[in-house]
Amino acid sequence: MQVNNDHLYFTVEEQPVFAGVLGESIHAPTHKAIVRTDTQEVLGIHSNKYKLVKHDEVFPVVEELMHKNLDTNGMKVQDRVDHSGARVLRTYMFPEHEVALLDNDKVALQVRVGNSLDASFSFCLQAGGLRFACWNGMVTGSVMSNVKRKHTQGLDIEYVLRLLNRALTDFETNGNLWERWTKTPVDEAQALVILTKLSTSKKMLGELKLLWITNRLHLGSNAWALYNALTEWSTHTKTKAAQGTALMQREAKVHAVLPMLEALAA
Repeated sequence: MQVNNDHLYFTVEEQPVFAGVLGESIHAPTHKAIVRTDTQEVLGIHSNKYKLVKHDEVFPVVEELMHKNLDTNGMKVQDRVDHSGARVLRTYMFPEHEVALLDNDKVALQVRVGNSLDASFSFCLQAGGLRFACWNGMVTGSVMSNVKRKHTQGLDIEYVLRLLNRALTDFETNGNLWERWTKTPVDEAQALVILTKLSTSKKMLGELKLLWITNRLHLGSNAWALYNALTEWSTHTKTKAAQGTALMQREAKVHAVLPMLEALAA
C-alpha cells in the first residue's frame, strides 16, 4: 500500500539556544533547539550530545525491512502525531500474519514504531497483536520485540531496526500463550487482584470491572477475557492528554501487571 507521509516528513534543523538574562540575550553553548522550519515552532531543546534523528530517517528504513521480512499484503497504517509533529507513533497491522484462537477469534501481527524530537520518549520499536473482533492492541510481555534507544551520538538505527526480524517468531510464541489463556479459568477474586493492581482510583477500578464483565460474557471466565479487558482499557480509553504518549503510558501499566496474568496460566 502507498503510505501518506506528508504530515511526518517536514523539515527540521538545529538552531542555537539563547536565554534572556537581565535584559540581554545570552547564548547557551551547551544546548541546541530543534526547529520545524515550515512553522518556526521549537519542537525540542537538548544538550549538544543529542543526535537529531528525523522521522524521514526512521520510517522508510522500518518499512523497507517490513517489505523484506513480512507479508505486507493488506498492511494497514495508523499514525498518532502529537505536539506539532514532535512525537509520532506509527502502527502497522499485518492481516496476513495472524493467529486464530477460540471461535475463530483472530489476532493479527501489529508493529508500532515511535520517534520523538522532544525526548518525550526514546526511539522505540514494539511488536504485538491486534484483535480483529474489537481492534484492541495486544500488549505483550518480555518475549515480544520491544526495543528502545535514546538519540545519542553513534546510534545505529539500522542495527536496532534489524531486530524487527524476530517479530514474527515472537508473535507466534505469544499466540501459543494466548491460546493457553483461553483455557485458563479466572474467578472473580483472581480478576479483582489484577484489576486493583492496575487501578489508580475507584473510578478506574469500576471501569475495569465493567470491561471484565463485558469480555467475560463474550469469551468466558478465563485469562483471555481478563487480558482483553486490560487491552480494551489501554487501547480505547479517551484522554485529554497527547494521544500517542497516553497510549504508551497505559500500555506500560498493562505490561507491568502481565506477570500476574501469566502466573495464572503457569
